[in-house]
Amino acid sequence: LIVRDAGVPGVVIRLGRGFNDVKVEGTRIRAGTAVPDVKVARAAQEAGIAGLSFLRGIPGGIGGALRLHG
Repeated sequence: LIVRDAGVPGVVIRLGRGFNDVKVEGTRIRAGTAVPDVKVARAAQEAGIAGLSFLRGIPGGIGGALRLHG
């Protein structure tokens, strides 16, 4: 996290270990919001689940990706 000297007008939340898990459940992936996008893409590839390889090129976490597209 990079914050300018003036600070942030709001709240900054750091997600702990409970938000950093990836689990493959059949053809579904359950990922915490703090999981890096590339880790989800790798888990999908290893499980033979298609359609998430685009996440490899996106820096950040799943929570940020959901926020941007939600």
